[in-house]
Amino acid sequence: MKQVSSFLMIIILSSINSLYAQWLNINSVSRTSVNCFVSYGTILYTGTSSGIYYSSNNGTKWDHINTGLTKTNMLSLAVAGTNIFAGSDSGGVYLSTDSGATWASSLQITNPVLSLAEFKNGTPGSTIFAGSENVGGIYRSTDSGTDWTQLGMFSKHFWSLSVFYLSGGLEIIAGTDNGVYISTDIGVTWTQFNSGLTNLIVHALAISGTNIFAGTENGVFISTNIGTSWTQINNGLTNTNITSFAVSGIDLFAGTGKGVFMYNNKSSNWTQVNDGLSNTNILSLCVFNTNIFAGTDSSIWMRPLSEVITGVEKNKNNLPTSFSLWQNYPNPFNPVTTISFSIPKTGFVTLKVYDILGRDIATLVKEYRPAGNYSIKFDGSKTTSGVYFYRLQSGNYTETKKLLLIK
Repeated sequence: MKQVSSFLMIIILSSINSLYAQWLNINSVSRTSVNCFVSYGTILYTGTSSGIYYSSNNGTKWDHINTGLTKTNMLSLAVAGTNIFAGSDSGGVYLSTDSGATWASSLQITNPVLSLAEFKNGTPGSTIFAGSENVGGIYRSTDSGTDWTQLGMFSKHFWSLSVFYLSGGLEIIAGTDNGVYISTDIGVTWTQFNSGLTNLIVHALAISGTNIFAGTENGVFISTNIGTSWTQINNGLTNTNITSFAVSGIDLFAGTGKGVFMYNNKSSNWTQVNDGLSNTNILSLCVFNTNIFAGTDSSIWMRPLSEVITGVEKNKNNLPTSFSLWQNYPNPFNPVTTISFSIPKTGFVTLKVYDILGRDIATLVKEYRPAGNYSIKFDGSKTTSGVYFYRLQSGNYTETKKLLLIK
């Protein structure tokens, strides 16, 4: 009996560890789009399509705090000193001076407020920037949100705002629908920095050390020279529409329509980290304490940060060392078979099926993929019986094998 109990305990512990080693859905925030996060002390806040929620227990439980909000679809959040600011989809900025218990109107405009950022210029909480969806729609308050000044007329959509500190200087960077702009004089003047950007719609910005990352509708770009020039870093991304970033030390996470990806600075590759994530339409990301949080179009997901990083390192150690294309199984088949292949490095991969005359009848893979082992199903239910060929191409590697469909 003792052996049975021990065996059951092993099963239970194994199940718990397996469950914890993946994304967990937070049920207390559901059926709402989770658009943004911000932390203040030991409290984590999120702005959603149904208002603002907060968690004081590391994200496991969330409560509504909408008192004073006349608009509830919140697109942006920022903490400035002891104040919390929230930007609404219906226009305007709201301010809370009591940790979110109550809210009051701070900036009254009619356009959606897409981004918010604090500028720490010696007086904590005094200067705040708001980026909205209209021409010239960037605003600045230097008195904790009491009065606002409209700034430069240089873009229409201010998707993202960030502040960074390099070499003792203060910089403000804006991601817009016309690329990246930087101001070194607290928003009075702005300079466009788009050299190397092949897509100018910048939805997300992140700062890691002296590197600046821009998330666009065509992937991620990095600048190592304070925005002077940009280089695309898309290796391993299976979706290049970047919606959000989160930074933890030297680790960078990106939210996309196909889930969450982690960037490895040494290999310059992205790795998908979606274990347990059943909704991969990511709108927002946040690193808070020991967890990473992902906001989707319906709920919040949480995962231990250390587990994500460790999992990526383990996957790196198990990478294949050479290209391989395996014989499909079953073969002959009717009507579905599985084709497996391995690639030792990130690259553009195509896997196609051809008929005996060399005509392309199915494209199973046509995208960048990180190094790894893959299995793809081919459904021949709409194809006639006969001999076919499947070909894998990646870089200089090409291999072809034969399969047989019998109906």
